[in-house]
Amino acid sequence: MANLVGQWDSPWQLVAAGVIITSIPIFVIYLLIQDQFVKGLTAGAVKG
Repeated sequence: MANLVGQWDSPWQLVAAGVIITSIPIFVIYLLIQDQFVKGLTAGAVKG
């Protein structure tokens, strides 16, 4: 990603495509562990 950004000109279409491509695995992992994520948040909020 850092190699795509230049001092005077940057191919913003390639930068945007790179951001989307690198964020897809994070989004997929979140979807797979969403239940555990929500359970952990709610378990920490219970007083008693």
